[in-house]
Formats: sequence, C-alpha cells, structure tokens
Amino acid sequence: MSLCLSGRWGGKQKPTLERDVSFLSRLSYWFINRVVSAGHRRGLQLSDLCCLGDEDSAQSLCSALQQQQHRRTEGRSRSQESGEEESLGGNTSHQGVHLSGPALLCHLYGWLRPSLLQVTLLRMTSDLLALLPPQALRCGILYCENQPVFDWSGLTHALALLAAVVCHALVQQVCERHSRMTEVRVQTALTGALYKQALSRCSIPGCLPSPAPSLTPLRADVGRLAELPVSLSAVWSSWVQGTVCVCLLWRELGPSSLAGLAVLLLLVPLTSAVQRRARLLQRSQERVRGERQQLVQEMLKGIKTVKLLVLEAWFQCRVGIAREKELETLRILGFLTAFSLLDRVCVPFLVCVSSLGVYVLVDDGNVLTASQVFTCVCLFTLLRSPFNLLPSLALHLTQTWHSLCHLDHFLFSQEVSHTENGTLSENGVKKSCLEDHSDWCSNETLRETEANTVPLPKHGVSTQI
Repeated sequence: MSLCLSGRWGGKQKPTLERDVSFLSRLSYWFINRVVSAGHRRGLQLSDLCCLGDEDSAQSLCSALQQQQHRRTEGRSRSQESGEEESLGGNTSHQGVHLSGPALLCHLYGWLRPSLLQVTLLRMTSDLLALLPPQALRCGILYCENQPVFDWSGLTHALALLAAVVCHALVQQVCERHSRMTEVRVQTALTGALYKQALSRCSIPGCLPSPAPSLTPLRADVGRLAELPVSLSAVWSSWVQGTVCVCLLWRELGPSSLAGLAVLLLLVPLTSAVQRRARLLQRSQERVRGERQQLVQEMLKGIKTVKLLVLEAWFQCRVGIAREKELETLRILGFLTAFSLLDRVCVPFLVCVSSLGVYVLVDDGNVLTASQVFTCVCLFTLLRSPFNLLPSLALHLTQTWHSLCHLDHFLFSQEVSHTENGTLSENGVKKSCLEDHSDWCSNETLRETEANTVPLPKHGVSTQI
C-alpha cells in the first residue's frame, strides 16, 4: 500500500511514488490520507492509485529471479566442465564445490542477499536501541538519588529518554517496512515463477488446461517461504538482544538474575504447550461445529420425512450431543485463554519478584534501589520476547523448510521440453506425457473430479431411516 498509493486528487496530476514524497510524510504515512479520504467520499478508482516502479513490478521481480537462476546454472555448468577437463588431464586434486540443499534456496539467497543483510542489520539495530530507554531511565534515577536536595533539573536525562524512545520507534518502523516489502517481493517473484512453470506444464498434451488447480496447494508454501527473511533476521536479533539483556541484568543483580532466567525458562515450554493445545482445540471445535450445522441442514431439508416418521426426538438428541461436545471444547478453550492472559500479565512480575527476592535474601548487605528495580523490570520485559519467540520460530523454520522442498520439487525437479512429435525429452530420453507426468495429470484430474462431484451427506435422512 505504501508503494502504490500517493498523489493528488482526481488524477489531475500523475501520482507520485513513495520515494518522491518528503521524509516526514514517508515516516508518518501522511501521503496515504488522500486515498483514505477518497475512499470515504466515493469508491476508489484506478486514477486514485499509482503504478508500481520498474524495480517493484511483477515482471521485474520475476526476471530478476530468473536471471539469478540462469547465472547460477551457468556457473555450475562451467565448474562441471572445468572439473571434467581436470579429471581428463589427470589433475584430480581440485574439485568443484557445490552448495548442498534445494536449488531454490540458493537462487533466493543470491537474489535476496542485499535485502536480507539490510533487514538483519535493521532488526539488530532496533533490538539494540530498545535497550537504550532502560539505561536512560537508570541514569535519570541515579541523578535524582545523588542530589542532596530534590531539585529537578535533569532536563538532559529526560530529553535523552525521549530521544531513545523516538529513535527506537523510527528504526523499528523502517525495519518492519523493509521486512514486509521484502516479503511481498519474494511472494510476487515465487508466484510468477510458479505460474510460468504451471503454464509450461499445462501446454503438454493430455494435461489440464488451467494452472490454478495445481497452484492451490502451493499458496501456503509460498506464504511461508516469503516470511523467511523476517524469520532469519529475528533469529539473529533475538540471540543478540537476549545476550545483552543477560549481561545488563548480571551487572545489576549479579548471580541472582539467574533465578529470574530459570523461572522464565520453565514457563516458556508451558506457554508453548498451552498454545499448541489451544490450536488443536480450535480445530476440533470447528470440526464439531461443522458436523452440527450439517446435521441441522439435513434435518431441515428432509423436514417432511422427519415429521412423517416422528424422528424429531432422535434428531434433537443428535444435535444436543454435538452441541455438548462443542460447549465442552469452548469451556476448555476459555480456561486456556485465561491462563494465557494470566501468563502475559503475571509472568514479568513473577520473574522480577523471584530475582529481586533472591538478591535480597542471599546477603543482608544487598539493598535494592529504585534504579535497580525499574531497570530490571524493563530488562526482564525485553528478555521475555526473545524467549517466547524461539519455540514458535523453530516450528516456523521447520515448516518453511518443508515448503521450500515442495516448491523446489515443483520448479526444478522435472524440467521437460517439447519435441516435434509431441513427446517429451528429459536428459536425452524421450517420454510421453502419460509416462512422465502421469502422477501430476492423474492427481489434478482427480481433484477436478472431486471438486465437481456433489458429496454424499454424512448423516443423511434417508441413510438414517
């Protein structure tokens, strides 16, 4: 939206891109207010939008990914030729080194290397700037504590705290913008590559004429793979932020800070288990609700037969049982939601109380000060985010790897070409469409047949009668 929308009213002047507006308007997204106001007054038209730049168009992104693929393929073929020449010449000491893993990962890494580096640096800068407000608060409290008579003149510390918060907010906004734009670019390029590959397969005689059915299962894989730059930058920044927070806590409380870390480490698996259980219960609730709604619809469709055979009590019992299962699932979900809210509110205080309590009880000479308390509260709040992110991030990276393998298999595993007699050649061997793409064609034909077939009712009235 931020790249597409800008300009003046009514299309009298050509809309400007985001890079052409002022710095303050870009930071506050003030140039989008024109489109928001136009949407409230009337329906949006094409003249209210602006065209994408050449570097952000779908054609440019797809061609950039394709050029990276061609360059990598040519480099690999040259290395193979040089290796063959060296082996023929008797020199087998130097062999070509190839990157292992899916080819799509290598192509994306070569194409997104500058963007990935930029997003990672911005993420790490944002996480490190998040540590400045607690330190500015600590300096301000120490300044007030060291004064013999309370006379507030710490304007410098207040301005430093405000500047730290503003800088962190601005850098975080820029980081999120670059992350989302990188995600959109990757998704656009992958979608274009998938459609191109699907169209080339659909041109094979005997296969489906439309690429849409074959791309439907891959949309979720494209979405997961598009979030890979954000996930990788979060991995690096989480470790850096966690390490710095632990060092600062050790400076404030010493070994007593390990008590809070232990409590936090114990609660993170419990929280992830509760979230996993809640997701499973939500799926179960949706399934039970669908069965109940299907049963009610079937009963209403055959209401004459139900009245004739006096089956109202039987259907009422079936609907009541399904409703009781749904209510039981909702009750358990309510308890899990309450636990999640309690965890979100009380865990920071529990962690701080455990660390500060151990600090006071270990030695009678340890006296807590306001600077220590407020600094530790802020640091433990910052430390909780990386700890909660790592379990879900590991699961997300595993799913992304499987999605990457699926896309790589679809794009690069079966590269085919047409011949004059309508057959296909793969590595110099001719194959027919039924031999080379029998599984793909049969699967797509089966999906189309299942989509066009009316399913039989699971709890049909005639079946139950």
